[in-house]
Amino acid sequence: MTLYFQTKYRIFAVWSLHIATSIFIIGNILAISFYGDYQFFNQFLSELGARANTIGENGEKWSKARYPEIFNISMYITATFMIPFFIYYPSNFRSLKKKIVIPILASISGVISSVFLFMVGVYDMGLYLEIHSKLALRLYLSIMITIFLFGISLVLLPKNDEYKIRYSLKIDMLFILITIIITGGNYVQKVPEFLNNIPNATFQKIIPYIYLPYLTLYGTRILKLLKMNEQFE
Repeated sequence: MTLYFQTKYRIFAVWSLHIATSIFIIGNILAISFYGDYQFFNQFLSELGARANTIGENGEKWSKARYPEIFNISMYITATFMIPFFIYYPSNFRSLKKKIVIPILASISGVISSVFLFMVGVYDMGLYLEIHSKLALRLYLSIMITIFLFGISLVLLPKNDEYKIRYSLKIDMLFILITIIITGGNYVQKVPEFLNNIPNATFQKIIPYIYLPYLTLYGTRILKLLKMNEQFE
C-alpha cells in the first residue's frame, strides 16, 4: 500500500475537514456576536471581515466591522484545513480505476477553491472591494466545478463500491444540486427567479451552509468506512 492510500493519512484528511467546518462556524458566531447589530438575513458574510468603511458601485454603504480579523483569520484557518481533505479525496475512488481522473480534477478544483477562500480573507471588502468581489466570483465558480465533479465521481462508482453499497446517493445528489444552483446564481450575480424573494445576502450565505455541511457529511461517512476497514487490516 502506498503512502497516499494509507488509512491513517486518509483519516487525518477527513478530520482536517471537520476542523475546517468547525472553525468556519465558530468564526462566524464570534464575528457576528462582536459585530453588534449584524442583520443575519440582510448583510453579507464579507461585511464581518471589512477592515474599513466602503461604498459599492451602486452607492451601497458598508461599515467597518468592529473586529474584522475574527472573521478573516477564521477564513485562513478554514481554507488551510480544507486542503488536506481535497488532496486525499481521490483516494476514496480507487474503484474507478482509469476514471479516477474525475475525482482528481475535483481535488484540484477543491484546492483552488480553498486558496480563493483564503484570499477572500486577505483582500477584505473594506480595503479591497474590487479585488474582493473578483475573488468571490472565482470562489463561487471553483466551488461549482468542484461539487459538479464530486457528483460525477459518486455516480461513476461501481455498484460494489463500499460507499455505494452502504449509502444512498439521493442525499448526496440533493446537496450537490442545491449547491450548484446557489453557487451558479451567485456567480452570475442573480438570484434565480423562483427564489427571488430571498435577499441577496441570504442567498449568498446558503453556499457555505450547504457546501461545508455536505462535505462534512460525506467525510463522516468515509471516516466510518475507513475505521471499519482498519479493524480488518
